[in-house]
Amino acid sequence: MEPARTGTSSSPPSRAGSRFRLLRPGVFVWSFGVGLFAVLLAATLVSFAAAGLLLAALLGVLAVLHLVLPISALGPLAVRTPWVDAATCAVLAVGLAVLAVVAPGGLRS
Repeated sequence: MEPARTGTSSSPPSRAGSRFRLLRPGVFVWSFGVGLFAVLLAATLVSFAAAGLLLAALLGVLAVLHLVLPISALGPLAVRTPWVDAATCAVLAVGLAVLAVVAPGGLRS
């Protein structure tokens, strides 16, 4: 039978994600909330097409953040694996951008 591990090991601790240790998950959640507020302002003051493009850009940035940052830095914005989250955000961003441009009353009219 193997003895219980006490938490001490001979290898040094991993420094994965140490660059983003100062970036707390709350920073990304609040910045995403500010972006959503900007989308709401654009929808009420400018047009729904501009708000759709702004939301598509916000989802595109979120997709890139899912690929670049560690899961611990994203906090509650990381729901599934990074690749699934990034692919979902990217597909939604492209779909929203297309709908904002080609929908009646969009940018093309």
